[in-house]
Order: sequence, then structure tokens, then C-alpha cells
Amino acid sequence: MNHPTVSRSFATAVPSRQDSSCRLSSRPSRLLLCVLAAALVPASALAAVISGTVNNKNTQKYLDRAVVEVVGTGLKTLTTPDGRFSLSGVPAGTHTVTATYTGLDPKSQTITVTEEQAAAVSFELTSDIYELDALVVTSTIEGTAAAINQQRRSESALSVSTMDAFVDQSTGNPGEFLRNISGIQMDYSQNEPNRIRIRGQDPVLTSVTMDGNEIASAASSGTTRNLEVDQLSMAAIESVEVFKAPIPSMSANAIGGAVNFVTKSAFDQKGRRASLQLGVLTDSHDFFGRYIGPGHNDSGRKVSAYPIGRLTYSNSFFNNRLGVVASVGRDESFMLGSSTTHTFNVYNAPAGTGEITPANATIFRNQLLINPNRQLRTRSDYSLNLDFRLNDEITLFLKNTFTRYHSTNRNHSFNLTPTNSLTAYTPDSTLEKYTTTNGRADQGVSVFSKYTDSWQINPGLKFKSGLWQAELVGGLSKSINHYRNDDNFGSLSIFTATGNGWTVTTPRDNETPTAFVQNSGPSVYDLYNYFPNQANLASTNGEHRANHGGMVTSNIRNSSEVRWSGRLDVQRDFQLSFPFYLKAGLAYNETIRDRYNTPKRWYWVGDDGVAGTADDLTTAAQLGRFAERVPVTQGLPDFHIREANYFSTTELFQYWQKNPKVLVENKAYALDQWFQNRRKVNEKITGYYLMGSGNPIPKLNVLAGLRIEETDVAATGIRTLPTSGATSVLPVGVDANSVAGINAKYRFITSTSKYRSDPFPYLHLRYEVLPNLQARASYTEAIGRPDFAQILPSLTQNDTPTSGFAGTITSTRAGLLPQRSQNFDFSLEYYTKTAGEWTFAWFRRDIDDYIASATVPMTSELLAELGLGSEFANYQLATSDNLGNANWDGYELSVRQRLSDWEFMPGFLRGFEIWANHTRIYSMEGTFTGGTTGATITHLANVVDSQFNAGVSYRSPRGRLYVHLKTNFQAGRPTANILATGPSNRANPRLEDYQFWDGELTYALKPNLRLTVTARNLLAERQKNTEYGLVRARQQDTGISWIFGAKYDL
Repeated sequence: MNHPTVSRSFATAVPSRQDSSCRLSSRPSRLLLCVLAAALVPASALAAVISGTVNNKNTQKYLDRAVVEVVGTGLKTLTTPDGRFSLSGVPAGTHTVTATYTGLDPKSQTITVTEEQAAAVSFELTSDIYELDALVVTSTIEGTAAAINQQRRSESALSVSTMDAFVDQSTGNPGEFLRNISGIQMDYSQNEPNRIRIRGQDPVLTSVTMDGNEIASAASSGTTRNLEVDQLSMAAIESVEVFKAPIPSMSANAIGGAVNFVTKSAFDQKGRRASLQLGVLTDSHDFFGRYIGPGHNDSGRKVSAYPIGRLTYSNSFFNNRLGVVASVGRDESFMLGSSTTHTFNVYNAPAGTGEITPANATIFRNQLLINPNRQLRTRSDYSLNLDFRLNDEITLFLKNTFTRYHSTNRNHSFNLTPTNSLTAYTPDSTLEKYTTTNGRADQGVSVFSKYTDSWQINPGLKFKSGLWQAELVGGLSKSINHYRNDDNFGSLSIFTATGNGWTVTTPRDNETPTAFVQNSGPSVYDLYNYFPNQANLASTNGEHRANHGGMVTSNIRNSSEVRWSGRLDVQRDFQLSFPFYLKAGLAYNETIRDRYNTPKRWYWVGDDGVAGTADDLTTAAQLGRFAERVPVTQGLPDFHIREANYFSTTELFQYWQKNPKVLVENKAYALDQWFQNRRKVNEKITGYYLMGSGNPIPKLNVLAGLRIEETDVAATGIRTLPTSGATSVLPVGVDANSVAGINAKYRFITSTSKYRSDPFPYLHLRYEVLPNLQARASYTEAIGRPDFAQILPSLTQNDTPTSGFAGTITSTRAGLLPQRSQNFDFSLEYYTKTAGEWTFAWFRRDIDDYIASATVPMTSELLAELGLGSEFANYQLATSDNLGNANWDGYELSVRQRLSDWEFMPGFLRGFEIWANHTRIYSMEGTFTGGTTGATITHLANVVDSQFNAGVSYRSPRGRLYVHLKTNFQAGRPTANILATGPSNRANPRLEDYQFWDGELTYALKPNLRLTVTARNLLAERQKNTEYGLVRARQQDTGISWIFGAKYDL
């Protein structure tokens, strides 16, 4: 197993003296050389060396971070992931050597050594849990114990979760077990955990790595840094480390924290390990029944049960010199994803900037969007990890993981929209029941097939000889994303004429209507009353315009991200008056993100193929002939109004293939999208660090260090030149949205930025108050780099004078600096004998150079950065800027306790274990100098200020049955900043409180055969979106996911 970010020495310290030439230098290369030179200081003469391994006697798994101590000498160390340890400087004589590991019984051995002798001793630890029935289900116990032990022995604040503590390992999304870790909260895409939040912060502030190497993410063909974990796989993951307070050997881009996926190694366990998991997935809407297809010619009824499976194999060969871990898995789901959404019209609102509510304004429901949808998701993964010991000093490794993720969206949309005028509503209309006399119906679709391929290839070597150890690691991570519609269109726009009248009844606290009655006008259920919602091509004499609406559009999106990484870590152990180590290293990471979306749009010109005739823009288009062959339904249990007769873009596509003249491609739109969606960024980061750790006094561990990072960014985007006024670039008579106008107004530009951050200091203290009670305190500094969307060039020039300025430049900025935080962390941790914990933690983040949107006067520095001449000196700039500061304070509570630890507990309760963790941000503030000048923000947008995870499990007396009920809760959050004076957005848009309940059950039929049942979202909860204090929409209804499986150990 490869843990590149955490040292495997137990105690270290920094020497008290250093040569004057090695004082902190602004040159990282000189600093690194000084560190390596200091490591050459000779250690004290070696008396003897004791080395060996520690493993679990029953599972034969090597134990990581077990404590091995020579009693009475102060000498102790931690084992490496393959269970190895080495203790040098042991005095000649007879000694007791003890090995301890959380959740297992300690073991001691007596050994006699002479001067300069190399002695070997190994330990096999066990526990009374293994004295239960031979069919006992212990993997969850072992997994929990391993996680607690790693957390306890770590040098900084760390939470860990291991795969062995997770019942269902057949479905591939790693977010499923991430979401139970203290301080972790997942954002969701339908029912799939998608993005990682640590302590409620924006996911873009979280660093995510695999074995310490950066992970590429094509980000759904977008321009965000967010890693979408649902497109990764559990395939080769052994555990997950969540660093609340990172250490110098890790990337500094971690204001929120850092997540590291640790992959498996065959050297972690003696002998062979192989298993096969098979199962089926269904949902509560259909539950092994049959459902009607989602339309788009997916007709008929289908069985709602989908196979899932995983095969894993681990073994070592050639006298434990070659280790092989291989895994292959696949899971599939076809979930209902229907939803209903309402927008609002607001009248008679009070003047000013205060929040608008139904109590101080007239609010009616406006557009009703009914969206039946089903979504297919398949995830296939393959992994192969190889380790090879050249000799006792050098180990080579190669880690490979590949995931293919396929998602299809088959969404229809039936929308009812009253005219936005108070007179369009009858006088008796209310928020709950309104009648309009002037409405319009429209239909649309959202159809795509999304393909994402992701792979990580990490080669490297580890070297250890005497007091020296080094690790050299390379990495290639690549993610490719495509949205395609090979046999369909991606979107549709058709509507009826205005003048329709209807009455809609919707409960105040819901978004789903209970009644709809059409009172006047042609039926909104008859597709023959619809016609294309598009521009009249004849009105521009056949000239295509990019701003023209079209009847149908393709959804073609493409992006790729490649991350190259390399890392060298060198460590020197010392044994002077107390043991310590020095460690130094350098790292290189290069990210290349390339987005090249190429959507297309078509005009409908009818069967005559001539633009401007009746069958283009009226009901003469005869759209009813393209109705879905099989009725499409919402499928929601609380949806009872009449279903629409939906348009089939598949039928239209097939008709177009046979009659190509009915559609004309809008060439101007395609060219405009080609310019606007060509984006590329190349970011190179070089990091250098120095760290040391030791026990300067008994029971106190100190880790201190510095890190320096240099960043070089080159980004390519577009500049939009003025198309009006004296500086217009358009030739006379040319429209800005025509093909000629688009070629005239767009220019590709490249912007660059290079900066070196001030050194990042790190200080971590851990003090053993009592044998099972320890305290931690940390001070670190970190940055949050701008999102790619904020630095990819996009510059628009507007020469209209405003507010005393000659014009406005709207632009992103490659020179935007990272946000920088000062991080304070404190915790008090109590650990029980049976791998339980009681922890209290407090944290604070002080952020300078906070990034926010603002309009600022142009300066000479900004002109130079944007490549603009002095003629723009009197312009204003609308951009993102480093405007001010933000801070927040919070606490975490965490508990895991077996009731069997309490002797007073009656026997029938002794099989229970409870666990819970709670994170709360109790104070939050932001003060910015741009935008609203001097405004104080009391709740930052999209920050979750409260969350908790909790569960209770039961293990039967003989251990065959294991049942686990757990929940995840996240408090609501504003999607716009909340100022001291009220919401910055008068509608106060919010995502409301959200809570999941999950259940797990496993039963051992045989020692090597277990049956499992997993239920996700037991209460079919759906997160609410609100505006004006009213429910606007809820998350798509995917129901309860049920997974029935079996695991067979081969």
C-alpha cells in the first residue's frame, strides 16, 4: 500500500541548530539542498537493531500503524502499511518488546540483543471477537478498528474510513462510504453522491488525490475544478484518509481539507485473498416490477432489476516478492428521475432591498414545469496493482485504475406559463389556487448520453536502507468526457399560441399541483395545437443568426483533462537524545484542461423545405404526427393530474433522416458556439517542502515544516470586440450574429500568470494526556486556487459610457490570486479498548484575498494583465477579484461506542454499537471591498453550517447477523450571500434541510458466504429548493434503492 503523504516514523523532531547558510531562503532549491545536507549529520552509534512484522493472527492481514515499543527505553515506532517495523539504537541486553493495535489485544515478547546485532521479532495479534462462532461476520469490526487506529496514531488531525467497514462493496461510487466520515458531506446528482464537502465548505476548496497523486476530472465538460467522484470507482480502494489539517508533503490547495484514496497492495496481507460479489439493484417505484419506458422509442414494459457484480483477487508470488491485486466490477441502474418545478411572479413588492415574502408582497405561481425522466447509469471498472521487491531495500510498484461511466438522460418537459402581468390573473387568484386568462403551454426535452472514461496510472519505487528512506512516484491521470446524441436531438422547443386559460391548484408547502383545469383556448394536451418556437428564417432573407431560436438542438459536449505528476520524498531518521526524522521533497503537477463543445441547432422549415411558409411557424406544422408511441408518465406517487401527450424527438429524427429538407442547420449558431466553447488551460505547479517530527519531551509529538509552491498558468479563450458605436468591428450592413459578424467580433486570446506563494508554515502538536486520551493542536496555512471558469479568458468590450466611465470591460482574469487561509485546529480525543472514540474538535479559518465578483476602476496593472492599451484607462472592469476576507469558526463532535464496553449493560443490548458525528459552523463572516462596498456577510453562499451522520448497528450473539441503520443530515444553505442587513438576493433562494436514512444487513450462511441487503434513502427524501420562503422544486424522485447481493470468499 502506498501512503505518500504520511510519514511512517513515529517520533521525530527538528534539530535545535542549523548553519547560517541554511536560513529560510527565497530559493526553494537552496532550501532543499540545506535540508538534505542536514540529514547527513551522523547519528549516534548503533547498539542493536530490532525489526520484524505485525499482523492480525486470524485474518493474516498486516497491520498499519501498530505501535512497537522497547519497554523502558523510550524507543518506539509505527509499522508501515505492509506491517514492517525497525527499531535502531537498542542497548545491549534483555528487553521486552510490545506491539499494540486498537481493537486487538497487545502482545509482548522478550528478546536479548548484543551490540550491533540485527535481531528479528514478529507479532500476531488477536482479540476475543474471534472466539465467536466460526461464521462470525468480523470484516466491519476489523475495518472500523483499522480506521480508528490510523486516526489515533496520525501526526495531524485525520479521519479514516476503510472499505472493510462497508457492507456493500459491489456498487462502485466511492462517495457512498465517504459520506459517513466525520466532517464529510456529499453533494448529490439525483441519488448519486457527486462532490465532496469538508466541514461544509465549497467542494472546490477540497484537494482530492489517489495515493497522493492528483486525480483528473473532465467535470461534465464544464470549467470547474470540482472532482465528480461518481465517475470514479471503489475498484482498488483500501481506505480513505480525510485530512482536516494537512501536512507539508501535501498540496497547499486545501482550505477545506484534503481527501486521499489509498489503494490496495498484496503485501498488506499474507497469502491469497479473493472474493466474488453478485447482486441486483432495484428501486421502490418499481421493485422488481415492470415500468413503462421513458419514451424516445424506448417502448414497452421492462423489468426493473439490474445486475451488479465485482470480482477481486490478491496474492503474492515468488516468496513474497511479487504482489498482484486485480479487480473488475460493474453496476447498473435505471432510476426514475421525475420532478415538478414552479416559478413565481411577484407584484406589489415593498421598495428597498429587504427580503420579499408572501406577507409583504403579492406572489402567484408562474411557470409550472412537469418533467418525467428516467436515467440509466452504468459504471464499469478495472484495476491492477503490482508490487515487486527487487531486494530488501527497493520495491517497485505500478498502480492502474480505469473506470468507464455511462449516463443517459431521457427527460421530457411539459410547461404551463401565465403571462407575467397581474392582469393575466383573475381577481380571486391566490398563491394556492390561481386562474389565468392568458397563458401558453410549451414542451421540451433534455436528451443526452454521457460517456466518461477515467484512469490513473501511478508507477514508482520505494527505497529503505538503515536510517534512510525515499520514494519516487510518477503519475498520469486522464479523464475524457463526451455528451453525444447519435440517434436523437438533445433539446426541443415547441409551444402553443397565447390566450389559453386554466386554473392550477397547488398546496402552499409543495411544488406538485393537485389539480389542473383548462378553461379556454385550444387543448394543451393536443400536439396538433403546437408549433416550433423559433425565429423566422425568412425575416432575415435566409441569413442564419446565432441568436435565433431553433426547434431542435444537439447536445454535443467534449472535454478532457490530463494531469501529470511526479514526486520525490527523502527521509532521514535520527536517534539522538530523542528519536526524530527530517523529511524533504519536491513535487510537480501539471493540469491540462481542454473543452471543445460543439452544439448545433436547426430551423424547422416544414415538408415543403421553404422558409417562411405556414408550416414553419403555425399549427400547420402538424406536430401531432411526432407523438410518443408509448405514453410517458411522471411515475410519482403524489402526481395525479392528467399526463401530457409528449413529443418524440426520436420520431422527428427518424423522419428527418428520410426527409432532410424539413430541417435547416443554423450555421451561425454552430460557429458562435464553436468560438464560445473553445477553452483550454495549462496549469503547472511546483512544490518544495521541509518537515520534521519528533518527541522532544515524553508524550508530546511535534510535527513542523514549510512548503513553497510556484504556479504557472496559461489559458486560452475569446475576446469579444465591440459591435456598435464608433469602435465597432463590423463591416457596414453586417449583423453581429451573422456568420460574417461572428468571425469579425471574436478573437482567440491567451493570458498567462506566474506567481510564487509565500511559504506555508505547518505546526502540529499531539500530547498524550492519559494512555487513552490525547489532545491535538495545529496551525497551518493553505490556499484555494481560482476556479478554471474564473481564469479562462473571456473578455467583452462595451463602449457605452456609464457612471463616469468611458465604457465597461467584462473579463475573467488569469492573474487572479488564490485565496489564502490561516487554519487553527484543536481536538481532544478519547479512545476505548474496542476501537471506539469520543472526540471534540474546534476549528477556525481566516481567509484573505477572498474571491468575489466586483466592478472596479481600471488600473495600469489590470491593463497590463489583460493586454489592453492605454485607451481603456478610463474604463471600468467587471470581473472576479481578491476583494477582502472571510472567516468562520466551528466545532465537531464524534463518538463511536460498543455497548459491550459497559459492564452494567444488559446482555440483549451488548451486541449494539452506536456512532455519530456532528459538524457545526457557529460563526461566519465576510467583509469585501468590492461589489456592495464594505458589506458584511453573515452567511456565505453555498456554505453548509450544520451536518451530522449517525448510526446504530447490531451484531447477534454468535456473530452471524449484522444490521446497521444510519442517517446523513445536512442543514439548509443559502445559494446567495446573506448580508447583515438581509439576503443579497431579495428572493432568498435556498437549498433546505436534507436527510438520508440507509440500512444494511448481512448474514453469514457459511464461513465464506454472506448474504447482504442494502437500502439507500429509506424515506425517499428529496431536497427542497425554496424562494420567497416557498417550495420552488424538489430533487428528482429516485425513490428507495434496494441492493440484494451475496459475497463469496473464494
